Amino acid sequence: MMKDKKKLKSILLTLIEFIALIFLTRFMFTKVVMPVSVDGSSMKPTVYDRDIGLVNVFDASHQEYHRFDVVVIKMDEKKDYLIKRVIGLPGETIAYRDDHLYVNGVLVEEDFLDKEYVEATKKELNSPTFTQDVIEITLKENEYYCLGDNRPHSSDSRVYGPFRYDEIKGKGILILFPFNHMTWAD
Repeated sequence: MMKDKKKLKSILLTLIEFIALIFLTRFMFTKVVMPVSVDGSSMKPTVYDRDIGLVNVFDASHQEYHRFDVVVIKMDEKKDYLIKRVIGLPGETIAYRDDHLYVNGVLVEEDFLDKEYVEATKKELNSPTFTQDVIEITLKENEYYCLGDNRPHSSDSRVYGPFRYDEIKGKGILILFPFNHMTWAD
């Protein structure tokens, strides 16, 4: 009889530990970090198609996003997440002319762009520009203008319009797989 009680107690304890582990894992992968899988080449050469990583989503509703942050966006009408780079911040006026970014009329350098990749892509596409001209757009208080790093092959704010603050789910991606792509994209 005592043996049966000990066995039942052991089974119940194991079950409770297993349930606690499930809740802890779910919490970790929804409230602290979120796994992401890159789908497409829109952020190449920063991250590549089929890269797998983790994005910081801890306290996402209170994070500040800065120009050139790499962010993960969840749009209501799309099932997938988008990975893009913040170009324009709330209240700013953004324009692209002749491959140059202007914020509130002032030229802003995009030093994160891989110059060799930009030139090779322009040559491959036989195009004088990497980023198509964008007529001036003024962002509202809660809007961010986000683009992919591979501008000719990216559906981003040029297609969807500005993204709202609540659509951005986190920033900075730790690419874990494949191992030869391991990097911190921020």
